[in-house]
Amino acid sequence: MDKDIKITGTGSSAGGTFQNVKIVGEGTIHSDVVSSFFKCTGTAVVNGHLRSNETKLTGNLKVQGDIYGDSIKTSGQLEVGGKLEVRQVKLYGDTTVRNSIQSESFKGAGSVRLHGDCNAEQLTIRGEIQASGMLNAEHIDIVLYGLCKATEIGGHSIKVKRTFMSSLLNMFGQNRHRDLIAETIEGDVIHLEYTEAKVVRGRKVYIGPGCKIGLVEYSESYREHSDAKIDACNQIGSL
Repeated sequence: MDKDIKITGTGSSAGGTFQNVKIVGEGTIHSDVVSSFFKCTGTAVVNGHLRSNETKLTGNLKVQGDIYGDSIKTSGQLEVGGKLEVRQVKLYGDTTVRNSIQSESFKGAGSVRLHGDCNAEQLTIRGEIQASGMLNAEHIDIVLYGLCKATEIGGHSIKVKRTFMSSLLNMFGQNRHRDLIAETIEGDVIHLEYTEAKVVRGRKVYIGPGCKIGLVEYSESYREHSDAKIDACNQIGSL
């Protein structure tokens, strides 16, 4: 690899392959970047793809292309013009991905907007996520602090709930939407609260408070809260 690059204040780079990239201030990189470590503590724009083993962001980062790597952790604003393919993802703040997300472990706290699918083994949301495609993971755990939307949600275990604090905020008039809206939710073990869906299909299904479901199909067990609204519920054969 080439030598390290550090942009302090306002500066730019043509791009290339580096060991470490550090941007403190405002930096622009005019083409693809390949590095072992990429750190931004200000405002940065990458006019290409970013491929880094480890990426850390405190501030604002805009990548016109894709992001690849082993880990990424952000605290601020991230915009990805393409797809995000990173094994370990931790996003704290405001994130927009114009394509899809592929990850082993995905954790989002804050706001995530996704213009495609999100595929992971473990998907954890503490805030809001809005995806135009599908959320697909072995384990999905969503705590509603804001509006969450997806066309389809699928996984082995799916849990959606509000915290006591988010419910308290609604009670005191802060009527920001703290619900999940989806067309179809399908899994093995499903626990839903404050969810609107046309179809919910699973082996063990619990429909909790605040839910509005068109059709529930289950194969083994089913429970519903007295506050839930279900149009139809059917027991079916093994999924």
